[in-house]
Amino acid sequence: MIETSKEKSTSPTAMTRERIICLKVWIPLGVVVMVVVEVLFGLLIVAKLPLGVELSGRMTRWMKAPEPTSPQPVSACDKIIFRPFQSLTSVALVSYPQSGNAWTRHLIEKATGIYTGTTYSSEKNNAKISKHFPGNKVDYRAGRVICAKTHRYEPRHIREFEAAILLLRHPFQSILSEAYRQHILKPTMTETERDTALKSHRFRAFVQGESLRWRNIALRWLELARSTYVIHYSDLMSNPNQTLEKLVRYLNIPVRQDRLECALTQYPPLLTGEERTERLHRQRVYMTEIPYTQMLESTVMEYVVDVNISLMMNRQKPFPWNFTLDWY
Repeated sequence: MIETSKEKSTSPTAMTRERIICLKVWIPLGVVVMVVVEVLFGLLIVAKLPLGVELSGRMTRWMKAPEPTSPQPVSACDKIIFRPFQSLTSVALVSYPQSGNAWTRHLIEKATGIYTGTTYSSEKNNAKISKHFPGNKVDYRAGRVICAKTHRYEPRHIREFEAAILLLRHPFQSILSEAYRQHILKPTMTETERDTALKSHRFRAFVQGESLRWRNIALRWLELARSTYVIHYSDLMSNPNQTLEKLVRYLNIPVRQDRLECALTQYPPLLTGEERTERLHRQRVYMTEIPYTQMLESTVMEYVVDVNISLMMNRQKPFPWNFTLDWY
């Protein structure tokens, strides 16, 4: 009999009754506690903030209704879109690194109203880069972007494209800039350290390899691409409006002067060292003399001659023989 009474007292029905009783007691009690806390908090605010006392910025934003915001003005070149699937021909925007590829992409997007893409899968999944170039997320072979960035020059890769824009910057400039990007040279170096690095075996091997790469990129795209439109970085710097207009016409997009002006206003050429330092917020080193040994200078110039011959054979503008510039 004792065992039977224990079983009854612990039956599911008895446990359910206990839970219902607890809920009936604790729920109203919890509501009362919440009301009391709210009232005390309100009294505390009134006591601490008598009439005439200004609220802090955070408290003001909390207590006041949000003010209506006026819409931001939209510029003529802010609307950029993807084109429908397979509605555009595949165009490569090819260059040796540090030749102004990113800057040119911005100009093209603003001037045409169509996103540019990339051939590099690593950039498609890079959130930081895709923030600036949303077209990276789309397959460059889908016919939805106006052109696609590449530094590659394998024949099979070149034949993927119907046309190419070859962006050429003098190798004296681009190779030196690439040396800084790869940390072979550093802006923090003293003049003595930089001179030592420029005469080192590591820098010599770097220039020899990269100058050959610069030559191969230019020659293969000039020789193997179905159609190649050449842009000189120096022309884009010195005469950006006319150069960009010709580029838009080559891409078979109607030219709009308001978009051209807007593009160059948002991404103007950085003509002076002071402007570059101010805009890029980092230290840069400028040189007024060629920072290569005579042997390296001769090697680079041999490749420039090779490229110039190919440019002239393709009725394109060659590099000037007397080349003066400020070096980075």
